[in-house]
Amino acid sequence: KNGTAKGSLKLNKNEVSYTTDLKIGSSVGKSNGTISFKEGFNINYESENVNFSDIESLADIPFAGSLKINGNTKGDSSYGEIDAAISTQDAEIDRFRVGSFYSKLDYKSGHLSFNKISGKLGKSDYTGDVAFDFNQGQIQATAQSQNILLTIQSR
Repeated sequence: KNGTAKGSLKLNKNEVSYTTDLKIGSSVGKSNGTISFKEGFNINYESENVNFSDIESLADIPFAGSLKINGNTKGDSSYGEIDAAISTQDAEIDRFRVGSFYSKLDYKSGHLSFNKISGKLGKSDYTGDVAFDFNQGQIQATAQSQNILLTIQSR
């Protein structure tokens, strides 16, 4: 999709640094960072509203709803790390409804984790953690709910 970016860029023989405001569809955000040719990258980003309908593809997984994010990504050509806080509204991942939730999101060395999840789906509240180990092809999850209402729907 088409978008706009407004900001500044500084370039020298050692690094590129930037700051920008972004808009794609109804989604807005901002980012700043430095890409050092020797030491790697360090990028900060935040958005109060990312509508998944504004994103054409995210790993070929269908998403719906909206996302608020505040995070940092750092690394170099051999590794990358993500440290972010996210919250969603009316979210679906691959047509699986997860509702509205807050979570800490971390990625390092092939491990993606959603920690301290606190969410609401319909009338159900839930908390938990989910960890994906892409190196071993494993998923580990814990969840709790004080009031859960299960509904089975056919699509």
